[in-house]
Amino acid sequence: MLQLNLNLVTQRQTNRRSSYLPIRPFFDPERYHVAQIHNERIARPFILQHHYSGTFPAAIASFGLFETREGRPAVLVGVVVFGVPMRTRTDVAGLLRDGEAPCELARLVLTDAVLSNAETFFVKRALRLLNDAKKTANGGPRHPIITAFSDPVPRQDAAGNSCFLGHYGCIYQASNSFYMGRGSARTLWLAPNGQSVVARSISKIVNGESGAAGAYQQILKLGAPMKTANENHRSWIARLKEDRFLRPLRHRGNHLYLFGSTKAHRRHISQNAQLVDARPKMTDTADCKAIR
Repeated sequence: MLQLNLNLVTQRQTNRRSSYLPIRPFFDPERYHVAQIHNERIARPFILQHHYSGTFPAAIASFGLFETREGRPAVLVGVVVFGVPMRTRTDVAGLLRDGEAPCELARLVLTDAVLSNAETFFVKRALRLLNDAKKTANGGPRHPIITAFSDPVPRQDAAGNSCFLGHYGCIYQASNSFYMGRGSARTLWLAPNGQSVVARSISKIVNGESGAAGAYQQILKLGAPMKTANENHRSWIARLKEDRFLRPLRHRGNHLYLFGSTKAHRRHISQNAQLVDARPKMTDTADCKAIR
């Protein structure tokens, strides 16, 4: 079994492959800048190319980390996406004031080219730019309290190869966030390549809800056989589980962090949120065996 202490490595993602590299020299902040980028034209293709999930969220705003070298144009080497949460915990929603809206740090990717310690630089500046980009009617930040989840549960593909080793939020801990404990435990369904199929997508297909056709196509892209003429969508999903194209994996819940993007909101969180003192320092154990 393997557990990662991410304080001892630098996590990077390139072409949807997560790398866990020994701590390297610190990056030079003079060579980098952060700027807002277009959600669809720039952020989406970068995330789809590099992020291990292979998916792009419902984005509120996206920001890029650009590296500039003498005599060369700036190169995009990282993207952070702030998105609309699928759901917001009641205790988190209760921290928001009139005119403020939920927001999630939904994707954070730095490629292998970026040296150590760039994450906090990137997140801090992206939060500041988010405040500037999204305002309430009275001119305050529309998204001053941002949730961020880290997934500490490793994954294996159907052949038993580790394809995701997990992360517990050490970058969020280093970025002046607040720890809220773990979310709800649940069962994930893994495709043969180890990628999780969102439970909501399966529910849409089984129940014939809006978006079922798109969810069906997404699972086909993962290599699933097509539905036969004698199957409805419910029986098709049942067959994928029976044939172990979809493998169940029990998940203990993601770690939840909160960012306050202003000093006033950080104080508001510290005084009113139900915080947890003991922060995680390791990923979950990586025996990675899906439920049999």
